Amino acid sequence: MADVRTIPLYVREGFKFKFYKIGTIKNMRVTLTADAWKRNKQTVEIEGVTESSIVNVSQAETNAQRSEYRKSGIMCVSQSLGALEFNCFTTPTVDIDVNIAIINENNIEN
Repeated sequence: MADVRTIPLYVREGFKFKFYKIGTIKNMRVTLTADAWKRNKQTVEIEGVTESSIVNVSQAETNAQRSEYRKSGIMCVSQSLGALEFNCFTTPTVDIDVNIAIINENNIEN
């Protein structure tokens, strides 16, 4: 289930931040399944992600999943309309939940 909130986006000008636009942040958890890795790659469909989204991926919540996440060298390497692609150095042996935050700009100018 996704949590969607509206947030202000700022740009930095020197030592000050200036209001830029209104954006939305969408938080969700997705599962990288152990059997979906093909040649150390896995693509996950994510509603709301675009080529220009700001995407933050964080590790899973359980110790076993965090350990496997780090050991496997999992990283999000690309994004496209509705999808994120993950790569790994070694294929994980367990399903791994990851937390994803997607920030999109709304077309509301200051």
